[in-house]
Amino acid sequence: MQLLGMLLSPDEAEVAPEDDGLDDALSDALDEDDGAGDDAGDTGPGDTCAPRRPRRGRRKLPEALPRVEVEVLPPEVLQEGLSSFRRIGEVVSEVVERRPASLVVARIVRPKFARKDDAVETVEDQLSEETPEVPTVVIAPPPERPIERGLAGPGLLAHTIVQRWQDHMPGNRQEGIYAREGLVLSRQTICSWHQQLADLVEPLVEAMLADAFRSPYLCVDATGVLVQASEQCQRAHFWVLVAPGRHVLYRFSHKHDSEAVDRLLAGYKGYLVSDAATVYDHLFRDGAVVEVACRVGGGVAAPAPHRPGRAGFPHPVPRAAGLLASAYL
Repeated sequence: MQLLGMLLSPDEAEVAPEDDGLDDALSDALDEDDGAGDDAGDTGPGDTCAPRRPRRGRRKLPEALPRVEVEVLPPEVLQEGLSSFRRIGEVVSEVVERRPASLVVARIVRPKFARKDDAVETVEDQLSEETPEVPTVVIAPPPERPIERGLAGPGLLAHTIVQRWQDHMPGNRQEGIYAREGLVLSRQTICSWHQQLADLVEPLVEAMLADAFRSPYLCVDATGVLVQASEQCQRAHFWVLVAPGRHVLYRFSHKHDSEAVDRLLAGYKGYLVSDAATVYDHLFRDGAVVEVACRVGGGVAAPAPHRPGRAGFPHPVPRAAGLLASAYL
């Protein structure tokens, strides 16, 4: 009931102050403050300054990072040799470095073999009219590639995908990066790779969609995008389907209509959080899909107005009695 009160009266809820600490261990290790975490001294009667905040000190670098030892010898040892000195200790410090990535050509060599006990053709066999036995030749099958007969291996394909879709790097920048490394690779080729890989992962996406349909509720919204055309850019739409805590799925459609909604939510039954666009109305007529209102301010819950081009998700406040009872009571 306390959670319900906070949801319905957000203005009265107390918000805990944000933690100003850094969660990432590597960021903490790179902090310029490398003190030992000494506590601030007690302030005397004549002190007017506020007590200093205790110093945290530097955390150790993550143990998961591989270590490479670089030994630095004194100039005297380099000149006179190790035989003139005895080692009495060492001072160790650590810095974070980065190995530059580079392209390599993987030569796939598949040797052919014949059994030693198979018959070997002799001169008599060559002069004979009988057909000699052919030695059994064995060779490993070629490794399977993500793109059949493709030039790129799995590592390069994965790298281009992360650059383009995770780091949002345009194709022309990818071209320039690979050109600096000595590989002429056009953006058209990269796009072709990604289109073929999209077909390869389609079964995984369908499995994610099936799992998303088992969520207690789904959030859906669409945003308009411009698609390049020969003369004038055309208007299209990207749909975003969110199964909270599980999946985020995207779909593309040329029109923002009920048919696009049917393709996106075909077979879904449950609670749906959406804006007040009329393209969703037909889903709620038979009761298989229950409309969930959106918080529009304070304790008011109603369908959020549909604004074309707005991709922000409404914050779900369940008003349907069944879901409200199962979630909070």
